[in-house]
Amino acid sequence: MAKKWDELDDEDQKNALNLLHLLSHSIRKSRDFNPSECDLIETAINTLDNSRRKFQKPGMTTYGAGVVVILFNYKEEILLGKRKGSHGAGTWSLPGGKIEFTEGALLTAARELEEETGISISDLRFRPREWVDNVWVDPKKGQQHWISLFVETELAIEQSPKVMEPEKCEEWRWVNPFALIDGPLPLFPPLESYLRKYPVQFWDRFRNRTHRT
Repeated sequence: MAKKWDELDDEDQKNALNLLHLLSHSIRKSRDFNPSECDLIETAINTLDNSRRKFQKPGMTTYGAGVVVILFNYKEEILLGKRKGSHGAGTWSLPGGKIEFTEGALLTAARELEEETGISISDLRFRPREWVDNVWVDPKKGQQHWISLFVETELAIEQSPKVMEPEKCEEWRWVNPFALIDGPLPLFPPLESYLRKYPVQFWDRFRNRTHRT
């Protein structure tokens, strides 16, 4: 599966730009090339290159909004994944991802859950919960600032999670929520902040869920 631009390291971004330059030159040498279209291609290439160089400057930050999914199975366990790659590698997080332009938060939750785990759930079955405003430093990408919106849902039928993006996730694991209290698993900053900011809300809701079963 092709990676997004901001998931490439600096060397891969340079290689991608070089390939785009070669493609642009090849198009210009063809008999029926459109000069204005080629100029647009070069503009896009230069924009990507300028963005890459700007991002590398000390003190630069990345910011945005994402959705995080609290998914329960029939045992009232929640799904956690061990992150892989430069972005929070080695920590455990809930499924989720960045909200795309014009995309609703619940639709993002359904899309990201299926893309990451293969589990399909209608966006109508996700319920909004709390949110956290989180800032941390990534070793390779610099300072990060993300608004993370938490949503909740459960499996209506049993579905097993699959590692759909092996370059990002090592494994998915069903975990008893109480194991998150001073547990052995290092947590991804947004999840850690959520548990610290909303301990009463999280544990009360979980206790209510277990009492209903």
